[in-house]
Amino acid sequence: MFQFIISSFLNVWLVIAVTLFAGILWHAFRPSARSAMELHALIPFEEEGCER
Repeated sequence: MFQFIISSFLNVWLVIAVTLFAGILWHAFRPSARSAMELHALIPFEEEGCER
């Protein structure tokens, strides 16, 4: 009985962890997130020839 409880807990934990991981991946790489990623990727470079 005790092994059944531990095994069930580990199986449920694994399912929750995989589901959470898949949700994070979907949130990060879904097609509608592309514009947000492109906006965050813009790095403001200093102009060339600008001396300090």
